[in-house]
Amino acid sequence: MQLGNASADVKLGRFEAADVFQLGRDTIVSRAGSGFAYRTNALRGRFTGGEFHGAFTLNFSPALSLELGVAETKAKAADSGAPVNNGLGVYAKGVRPVLSYNSNGLLLRLGLESGYIFNETQKFKGGGFTIGYDFSPSVHVNFSAASAKFTDWTAPSATTGYSTQTGYSQTSRTVGLNAYLGDAHLAVEGAKNGDEKITTFYASYAFPLMDIKGATITPAFSVSKARDFVTGLDQDTSVRVRINYTF
Repeated sequence: MQLGNASADVKLGRFEAADVFQLGRDTIVSRAGSGFAYRTNALRGRFTGGEFHGAFTLNFSPALSLELGVAETKAKAADSGAPVNNGLGVYAKGVRPVLSYNSNGLLLRLGLESGYIFNETQKFKGGGFTIGYDFSPSVHVNFSAASAKFTDWTAPSATTGYSTQTGYSQTSRTVGLNAYLGDAHLAVEGAKNGDEKITTFYASYAFPLMDIKGATITPAFSVSKARDFVTGLDQDTSVRVRINYTF
């Protein structure tokens, strides 16, 4: 549910709040290793299970806005073995302010997060930003970075989606660069979770579909490598094809 006007609005329900670390066009990004890359998205939304998620947005001008999100979610028992909540387990609680500016081809977005994940004793604080610019009507480039410190946390398992070890703190950092080049989209992302390092390349291309106005078919792929001192080298390659129709 969304209520408001051009000056301010409130959203409640199951939704995605402002995207601080943008992945780009309709892509697939499948990461090797733990599969985790912090992108200021622990409290962004689309939670699984029982939840409360709300966001208040204040528009200072058509170009400048501030969004304040509040979330608390607890997944049902049936969801406890699934990789949910952006890979951050079955519990999330906290606040998430995001400041956005978008005008004359320049995009600036800054976000912060503070709260708890997994359970009420595992605290985290994080933040990130994106800087983007339109070099031409068909060329746009974004640079994004994010960092968070997790207390009593380990990277989520790729199979269970939640942590099984506690007792220490860890810092996770991610940087990414993506570019829109006409109908093509290219990107590279680097993530570091403690000793683990993940490097991921991904791309997509939107083709017209049978000359139907507003219809496209977009093949996408990602290639990822991860390395840490425990498991060594891990690799992942994924593909996806999606059909979109805007009417």
